[in-house]
Amino acid sequence: MKVEKTREALLSNFEVLAHVRDQERARRMSQSASAASNQGTSHAENLETVIYELKDYLNKSPAASQSPEAITLFLQKINHLGLEKAERLQLINSVPTSIVSLYSLIEECDQRYNEDQCEEILDAIRTTLVSEEDAIAE
Repeated sequence: MKVEKTREALLSNFEVLAHVRDQERARRMSQSASAASNQGTSHAENLETVIYELKDYLNKSPAASQSPEAITLFLQKINHLGLEKAERLQLINSVPTSIVSLYSLIEECDQRYNEDQCEEILDAIRTTLVSEEDAIAE
């Protein structure tokens, strides 16, 4: 097997969850259409298990309460800090709320950013990516 395109784009957990939900809706619609015409479709049981486990994991993650608007606003707020794409993606997926968590996600954070800039990143996360339910849980 040959890989045609290597890592064309990085996806956030939110995007993966949205894609899985869309695929599930499309599959349900096709199943109902095939059931009406009495055509049985076989689904790979392992694939169904993987999709179920993936949805379960993502629904328990911060991705479940995020929106495209919140992610865009967050990226706009931190754009001037010069974070790498992978670092921005990690922040969106992990939603750190402490300096310690932030340091584990940003390479050489203590050398690249001062304390005020780190607080600015955390503040941007708190105001855009953290849902009210998550904020209450903290």
